[in-house]
Amino acid sequence: MKKAVLLLMVFAFYANITIGQEWTKDFPGKINLVKMSDAGIAIVGTNDALYGVNDKGEILWENEKLRKVEEERVQILSGTELVFISDKGMLSRNRVLNANTGKEYANSGKKGDNIIGVRVIHGTNQLWTLKGTRGINTWSLDTNTLQYGWGRNEIKSDIAVDKMASLTWSFRGAQPLLYTGKNSAIVHLGLSHLANVDLTTGKDIWRFNWKPYKMKDAKSSTLSNGFSAMKLDEETNTLYFPFKSQLIALDVNSGTPKWNPKKGGKTGKVLSMFVTKEGVLVLTPKGLQLLDKATGNLVWKKPIKIKNAIESILLQDNHDFFAISKGSIIKIDVANKSTKVLTEKIKFSGKESFQSLEIVDDLIILSASQNVAAFNKNTGEKVHHTYLKAPGSSLLAITQNLVLATVAVAATANSQNINSQNSTSGTYTYHKYTPAVMKSGGSASETKGDIIYISTKFKDADAKGFGVAKVNKKTGEIIEKIVIGDRDPLYAINHNKGNFFYKSDHKTLAMKSLK
Repeated sequence: MKKAVLLLMVFAFYANITIGQEWTKDFPGKINLVKMSDAGIAIVGTNDALYGVNDKGEILWENEKLRKVEEERVQILSGTELVFISDKGMLSRNRVLNANTGKEYANSGKKGDNIIGVRVIHGTNQLWTLKGTRGINTWSLDTNTLQYGWGRNEIKSDIAVDKMASLTWSFRGAQPLLYTGKNSAIVHLGLSHLANVDLTTGKDIWRFNWKPYKMKDAKSSTLSNGFSAMKLDEETNTLYFPFKSQLIALDVNSGTPKWNPKKGGKTGKVLSMFVTKEGVLVLTPKGLQLLDKATGNLVWKKPIKIKNAIESILLQDNHDFFAISKGSIIKIDVANKSTKVLTEKIKFSGKESFQSLEIVDDLIILSASQNVAAFNKNTGEKVHHTYLKAPGSSLLAITQNLVLATVAVAATANSQNINSQNSTSGTYTYHKYTPAVMKSGGSASETKGDIIYISTKFKDADAKGFGVAKVNKKTGEIIEKIVIGDRDPLYAINHNKGNFFYKSDHKTLAMKSLK
């Protein structure tokens, strides 16, 4: 499967400074937030209000009820013009806003009926809103009024697993929706509860519950809890779902188990999995194992040992598989049940562990906020490894050449490659679903396609001071050096138009056009 790219990367080459400011806009209060919506409208937060600003510097709307909004309280709802704002305070009300108009959607206005999380369902163009500790409401995005669709009360909020703020969650790290038809999808309802749901009505086509809900020490099988994403094998119409120390196989048409629950799927906790022609390849704390798709029985008598497997990452590139373990890249031959170590331990500077990794053509690229390393996926040869110091790193005692750790704990370990129909050919990307384990020196970065932007301090003849580098992540070439003058810059980028919005002074927003 293929997925759009998430990568942080830098390399030092000579480049030209970007052109000067096209406009500036002064605000009454101090700017503390600049974020870009998918509509191309900058969301700007100040001490006095929240604003929507277009690429001409025009204020499209202002909301004085939303003051001092923090960056982590703004969620861009990808693929829409909507943003979710988590308010704070005893009488706060979270809001879904239209970035173009500032209009508020999907709130009933009833006392106590607050939104605590939202999720966009692109297949049916719906907005799902969590309305409390359990239950969702759905809204159609096909109309400007976001007409109410249906609600369900039994869907528990613990499937929205990443906490944005107090009493607010996002669905990052939740199980994906797996479409079984134009208007139907398999939905994870909590723990081992699954349902094939008619998304237009909210009614179950079938429902499956492996165990009673109340179980001792049971955790919901979410990505943020270190479980693999559930997978759908369209060739055999089989759903593979990890639960506790077992892998469950269900018939997609009926929701009935395909394996004997007392015999099949006895794997241990499934950290990652891929469906192959040989069987279902799973990564568990004991290593790699292959399961027979018909019975769920183990194909191999012994697993392929992967050092520190619980903190490893399993990648797929067509028929090839790779593992990132203890800072080394390992190539796996499933057919012959063998492994080959491609690299020695990869060392990152600046007290960092990697935040994402990517397979692009013949390269495996590992990256963090200030580091990036690229290796030939066939030979393991290092193409480059680059470190650009964070602008605030001088304030910290930084340990150089820290051994690259893929993760710190199992909850941050699991990486997935899912829902990637719109990605570039030949590109596979795997992400951690929790924040970086370590952050140093006020680093800030953003990525899109072949380009990433990363904050640093320039000391070159053609650029001096704090700023952001625009970098080609395949070659490492710095295409532009954008000097801002702020150690911890606030900025957002409209990638489609190449517009760079940034805080140029305490109360001033500026915009530059990028190359």
